[in-house]
Amino acid sequence: MSDTCAPDIEIVGLAATIDAIEALGFDISVFGHGPGSAAIRLVGDKGDLIEAGEFLDDQVAGVQDAIAMGGFQAVGKLGLPGWRFLSMYDQWLGMNATRVMLSLMMTH
Repeated sequence: MSDTCAPDIEIVGLAATIDAIEALGFDISVFGHGPGSAAIRLVGDKGDLIEAGEFLDDQVAGVQDAIAMGGFQAVGKLGLPGWRFLSMYDQWLGMNATRVMLSLMMTH
C-alpha cells in the first residue's frame, strides 16, 4: 500500500456529490487538480465529470473485489489498467485504493 493517504476525502459522500452535480445543467467543469494529477484536464465539460465518477466507481469496485479475493493486503496490488492513461496513475492509485478501503470500512 501507499505511504500516503488522503484523510480528507469521504468516498461515499464524494460519489453522491458527483452524481448530484451530474444532474445539473452545465457546460464547463473545473477540477481542483489538473494535469499532473489524476485529472485528465483542469477545465473540462460534463463528460469529464462523468468520467471522474466512473473512475471513482471503478476504484470502489476494484477495492471491494480485492478485499473479497485476498483480504486487505490485496488492495495494495490493485490495478485498473483501463485507467492507466491518467497522469500520475502509478503514483496515486495505491493511495486512492487505501483511501477507498478506509472509507468503506468506516461506512459499513
